[in-house]
Amino acid sequence: MPVYNGFKYLKQAIDSVLEQTFSDFEFLIINDGSTDTTADIVRSYLDKRVRLIDNGRNIGLIASLNKGIELAKGEYIARMDCDDICLPERFEKEVEYLEMHPEVCMVAAHVAFIDEQGNEIGHWREDMITKTFEQIKSFLPKENCIAHPTVMMRKSVIQPIGYNKSFKYSEDWGLWLMLLANGEKFTKLDTVLLKYRVHAEGTTVKVNTEGPRKKMIRFKFNYLKYRIGKLSLKNTDYKVLTSLIISSARYFFPGIYSFAGKIYSTRPLLFIQQFTRIKNRFNKNDKAISHIFFFPFYQAGGAEKVHAAIVETVADRTPIVIVTSSSGPSEFRHELEKSAEVYDVNQLLNWPFAKKWLTKKISSISNNQAILFGSNSRYYYELLADLPDGAKAIDLIHAFMHDYEDGSEKWSLPVVNKLRNRVVINQKTKKDLEELYKRHNIAPDLLDRVTCITNFTDRKEIALKEHGKLNVLFAGRGTEEKRVYLISHIARILGEKKVNIEFHFAGDVANAIPKEDLPYCVLHGVISETTEMDKLYAKAHITLITSSREGFPMTIMEAMMAGVVPISTNVGGISEHVQQNKTGILINNTTENEIVAEIVKALEHFEKNREELNSISVSAHEYAIVNLGKEKFVNAYKTLLGNNGL
Repeated sequence: MPVYNGFKYLKQAIDSVLEQTFSDFEFLIINDGSTDTTADIVRSYLDKRVRLIDNGRNIGLIASLNKGIELAKGEYIARMDCDDICLPERFEKEVEYLEMHPEVCMVAAHVAFIDEQGNEIGHWREDMITKTFEQIKSFLPKENCIAHPTVMMRKSVIQPIGYNKSFKYSEDWGLWLMLLANGEKFTKLDTVLLKYRVHAEGTTVKVNTEGPRKKMIRFKFNYLKYRIGKLSLKNTDYKVLTSLIISSARYFFPGIYSFAGKIYSTRPLLFIQQFTRIKNRFNKNDKAISHIFFFPFYQAGGAEKVHAAIVETVADRTPIVIVTSSSGPSEFRHELEKSAEVYDVNQLLNWPFAKKWLTKKISSISNNQAILFGSNSRYYYELLADLPDGAKAIDLIHAFMHDYEDGSEKWSLPVVNKLRNRVVINQKTKKDLEELYKRHNIAPDLLDRVTCITNFTDRKEIALKEHGKLNVLFAGRGTEEKRVYLISHIARILGEKKVNIEFHFAGDVANAIPKEDLPYCVLHGVISETTEMDKLYAKAHITLITSSREGFPMTIMEAMMAGVVPISTNVGGISEHVQQNKTGILINNTTENEIVAEIVKALEHFEKNREELNSISVSAHEYAIVNLGKEKFVNAYKTLLGNNGL
């Protein structure tokens, strides 16, 4: 831990290291010519693990880091900054991982940002969205995504490379890129193990005053200049070169870059087709539009099934659906088309003039008392900003996003007062909205507009489960928050142990499953036919959910109605319906390793105790019959979307 005039937070940082649950370490504190009371604070500690290294004069951070590496006696080297706070289990978890994975040269962890008083103020997006080595390897040539003071490294690998003085203020990023180029492997624990302090005196804040984009361009240039000068350009360095070209064009020629991006993403014939279709619809004076729904996609998924059911409640009127983003597989589009005309506008939204035209047309229709309803569509909230206050506008929030992600709850903040009604699918999301309103000083009486309408599933009789192999099912998309790779990893663990369990996956998940796990997984692909999904539910004993965030997944409702026992991470509103050991199993651990271990234990238990599993299956089915039926859902939306509902 290098320190230069860092007395203000130094004691908290030192205490957090000395209070680690793993205690076998030496603590090298390098005083880099401080003129404050840094040295006195360090000397006040009598703990024999503390070792004060006094540079005598200020030699700079990079030289101090390399000095620390040379003097360190341990097999592993952990980094720390003098204004941050280690969580107690940081060293224990990182040492354990490195001991179990000799092929990995370094392990990092997530950080939580704190302010000068120690209050948590959010997370670093680039850090939180990169977890696995493959994600890190893909992202690092573009931007840094590893928090330096969270890493633990093998000295044998790091010492020959060291920190490079050519990469001032980005010495850590430079080291990670050289490790990548050398073919080394490193990863990140999916848990917060350090509180990263953001304050005016911090290095990150000072450096970023010139603009983070400019800083990144300068670093990439210096990195490549160094690598070329050493004739060592290889492997992932070429991705850094590509990234430099793109980021330079974006920074120095933003107008040209933006225009080129629009040209690249626009398909002229599709643009004309989308414009012509929706223009013709708007001009049909004999067929006034009653409702306009705004959804981002129409591919198969839990949210999309809910959207189709909502539109169905007004199928006897003249609704239209506007799909605002480029959608994937179109198997599910026909579900929307059963109740409404569906119009894609993603090409129109690429261009300001077309977007302005579309907004003007919709504004005109809303003035004629058409009801607007949006869910998960950013354009919908941009549209509301341009509409008069009298528009009949409703939105649906399935679940809050992570604080480092964009989502409906953030997009809606500027237009909350224009939403006549807001729908949430569970009480957890309603409480989240209440907290959000408080943080942003939004009038509390606007909470009266929030309505909770629980999603539904069609009533079914419970299917008799066959004995033999325990059948485990995942149904859903292979998107990041679903963490399908955890389920495939569980499948491999139990497959290698020869446990009598079979894992099935329904959905577009092939790319989300590591190659080494595929032999232990049965993939069924995207299933849009209800009868085909019913067959999978009929054979399944357990459905697994390992998501990092959820509202209340449709797949859990469908599974419970079919007598399939849910085992799920305890996120979103799931605990409002899945009752521990009664209608399912909740996983309360938060780190990925702990989640995997707990689910493995539960599956091994149920494989041997089928009667207990059968009892939970019956309870889950009975709960679904009483609480998750369609009639209540339909009546609620018919009231809401009728003229009297607003």
